[in-house]
Amino acid sequence: MTNLDDQMHLEGSDLRDAQRCALETYYRETNFDYCAIWRSNLTRARHFGFHYRGPFDHHRAVARASAELAESAGVAKGTRVLDCGCGLGGTALWLARNRGALVAGIDLLDHQVESAKAAALQRGLASRANFVCGDAADTGLPDGSFDVVLIQEALCHLPDKSAFYAEARRLLAPGGRLVVAEYMRTSRVVSAEAENTLRRWCEGWAMPGLWTTDEHTEAARRSGFGQTLIVDESDAVEASLRLLYRNCLVFGPLNYLLHAVGLRSDVTQANISASRLQYEAFRDGLWIYGKLTALAET
Repeated sequence: MTNLDDQMHLEGSDLRDAQRCALETYYRETNFDYCAIWRSNLTRARHFGFHYRGPFDHHRAVARASAELAESAGVAKGTRVLDCGCGLGGTALWLARNRGALVAGIDLLDHQVESAKAAALQRGLASRANFVCGDAADTGLPDGSFDVVLIQEALCHLPDKSAFYAEARRLLAPGGRLVVAEYMRTSRVVSAEAENTLRRWCEGWAMPGLWTTDEHTEAARRSGFGQTLIVDESDAVEASLRLLYRNCLVFGPLNYLLHAVGLRSDVTQANISASRLQYEAFRDGLWIYGKLTALAET
């Protein structure tokens, strides 16, 4: 008979495997939408962009997000960075090219890692940006091997967020910095209707759930981080959120029609609905775009 620790490990392993399968399905079936609507084939990114004033340009906003996170993390030439949930490699490649950082990207999905590797080779950045397939909450990488651990709109996909914070602390050298850019609930106490909106958004984007700002701060503290701060960057991403919302309003009716005749899958249908719900939930004050920074104290 397995003991309780073994049973919990198996349950955790099963949970991670199930989430990996969900993400594989989600990103495979929504790839066309991300390329057509979000230009991910050009930006190498599926995350939101930062924008403050003037006409909105999605490509520049995505690059601005990378620049802002680099500033928050103090990334400079030679800084050893781990980009968790690196996806197609957009942020990692930006840091390698524009900051001269030495970046390792880790992602659960093989096809995204291979795509990021190919992009690094094509851009002449393979010596400064390396990509591996693995779990950001259990990397197997050496203790204290990074100056910065960064995770951008990917912690939402991890079923065990506490494990990620503990792993990030282990991986950081003394004085290293953690930066988390994430959707964060404003409260656990909401109406049944609001909770349903958040649930449908999370399900449509293959997210097990969202934490509150207090829950993120407490997990960082328990993992041994100090000087933890969360900055609300909602104003910076609002134009990007609104762009996605408008695109869903425009293309939504066609998507529903194609879904009804079997030309679009349930996953793409749920993704379009979730992309609309995220902005409605944001507008109703149910979540913020938080940027957490924390120091791995000596």
